Amino acid sequence: MLEEHTDQELIDIVKEDERNASQAMTEIINRHSGIFIEMVNHFVPINSPYCDRKELIEEKEYHIYKALLKYDESRGAKFSTHLGNEAKWLCLNSYNKAKSKATFSCSDQQFDVEPHFNPISKTIEEEAYNKIVKIIESYPDERVQKIFKMRYIKGEGNKVMPWRKISNELSMSIQGCINIHNTAIKKIQKKVNK
Repeated sequence: MLEEHTDQELIDIVKEDERNASQAMTEIINRHSGIFIEMVNHFVPINSPYCDRKELIEEKEYHIYKALLKYDESRGAKFSTHLGNEAKWLCLNSYNKAKSKATFSCSDQQFDVEPHFNPISKTIEEEAYNKIVKIIESYPDERVQKIFKMRYIKGEGNKVMPWRKISNELSMSIQGCINIHNTAIKKIQKKVNK
């Protein structure tokens, strides 16, 4: 009778007891799917061109499982609170990542903001790239240049640098870094399209 177990007992079963892990995971999913779906519906706009609610909800079991593996009771939060926060950040990060991948017109070329801000890229004319770099370098907020260098030039391996690392290095919130980045992108778009 797993219904009688606490969330923490079920989490321990999933992590430590292979024989009963599937049943315990099913009980956790049954208890907490509503929280996950509520967070997705709250943080992903209806008919968003950047993020698909239906897709996130279809993958809820996987995301609940990932949240379960990260859960640490010693931090003092209930699993439901932890799951709600994980779902919120999943939605915001999925939305912002997809939105930042949106392309914008640069003369007759398309400039794809992610995954790399790279002068060698075949999709960007050298002139357009140099113009963008000059705009970033002359941007009045010095954090913009730091964010773009960390995110696209330094990166992490062959990928963009994660927002968490950028926010730690700049001693800012992740959302604050994303907001500065997105504001700068809009201004760069306007200047490049002139």
